[in-house]
Amino acid sequence: MLHCRTADDVARPGAGLAEDAGVHFTGSWHRRQHQMIVSCGVVPRLILINGPPACGKSTMATMYAAAHPLALVLDIDRVRGCLGRWREDPPAAGRAARTIALAAAGAHLRAGHDVIVPQLLARPGFLTDLERAASAAGAGFAEIVLLAGKDDTLRAFAARAASARPADIAAHDLAGHPGGDAGLADMHDRLTAFLATRPQATIVLVTRGQPGRTYDAMLAALDERPQPPSDHYSP
Repeated sequence: MLHCRTADDVARPGAGLAEDAGVHFTGSWHRRQHQMIVSCGVVPRLILINGPPACGKSTMATMYAAAHPLALVLDIDRVRGCLGRWREDPPAAGRAARTIALAAAGAHLRAGHDVIVPQLLARPGFLTDLERAASAAGAGFAEIVLLAGKDDTLRAFAARAASARPADIAAHDLAGHPGGDAGLADMHDRLTAFLATRPQATIVLVTRGQPGRTYDAMLAALDERPQPPSDHYSP
């Protein structure tokens, strides 16, 4: 059964708990609680942030890294964009980028640091590779899915495509797909169908225009669903 979190789920009382314990943090209630959990010492985690285009995957990954020293954001599209003449053979460049990302993730997890992978995945191949990399490094694995309605997704993608912000231009250029309502709608449907096969994934509903609320909901999902190292895969 898929688990679903919204920003409203984490807007609850209890902001004084950290202070009562003699620990003082800033930010939302759940960010304070999350900092308390992290400060107690936990195994590193590979965190997959899945979701359709323009749903905020990279934004959430960047916010997480900003709050967690030495956490690594591994954006596969950016890794692919660093490869020479990658546009001449995008499939080969994509495979090379994933291989590089898996090696980097394993090394960073073994060093004791979190790794965040913001990536749309609607097939099991690379997702299984990420799980195996986490297991081989003795790390946990968490699977978050940012989701919004199909129409909302189409509007968000169109807004990013029309944006003049350098970050939006770069993200759109590296995404590797032209968009179009039909193509994006199909992508959304394929992801939704794929999620039916991922009962361990946690859906976080996107609050448009309020990334802080979406981020708090994501932290709530991460703190409530710890994933210990799995012995299901052999290194």
